[in-house]
Amino acid sequence: MLLKDIRDYQILFLGLFLVLGINTRDWTLRPQLIGVAIATILAIQWILSLFGRFADLKS
Repeated sequence: MLLKDIRDYQILFLGLFLVLGINTRDWTLRPQLIGVAIATILAIQWILSLFGRFADLKS
């Protein structure tokens, strides 16, 4: 038996899926997608900051 722990096989297969995903990914960058990603990140950060402040006021 090559690997003694079943988790070693899990890590091996997850690593293979990661490599497969990286190699088959379309890595072309479009400015519109970058802008949407940044806007989404900032909007979510702002909304969750508001929720955090609201939760602090309630306690």
